[in-house]
Amino acid sequence: VRIAETGVTVLASLTRGTDIPDIPGDTAPMALIQASRVTSPLVVRNRRPGDRLRPFGAPGSRKLQDLFVDRKVPRSERDAVPLVVDASGRILWVAGVTIAEDCRVLTPQAGVVILQIKKGNQ
Repeated sequence: VRIAETGVTVLASLTRGTDIPDIPGDTAPMALIQASRVTSPLVVRNRRPGDRLRPFGAPGSRKLQDLFVDRKVPRSERDAVPLVVDASGRILWVAGVTIAEDCRVLTPQAGVVILQIKKGNQ
């Protein structure tokens, strides 16, 4: 999905097995999520009032606004951060910030969705 207003593209692909890329942390421009935990289709949208998720490694649900503050995402950039959500509206990935804890990869052999964000003409 190309987002003309922000100049970024969000890509999604599916892979199975143990040959998945290494991600150097949850703030990378790439994320891995367990395919079996996702309800298709995936949708890319911006933030909305009341958005919540359980960030990777966190003990409970958090407001997206609070997550942005904690992760020091500048206020001027928050509306431009793409969110990948599934068919039920559940936030799976806050691009470049975190994935949802319940989507973390536990069994790569069962299938992994690779999400990427690319800026400009990358």
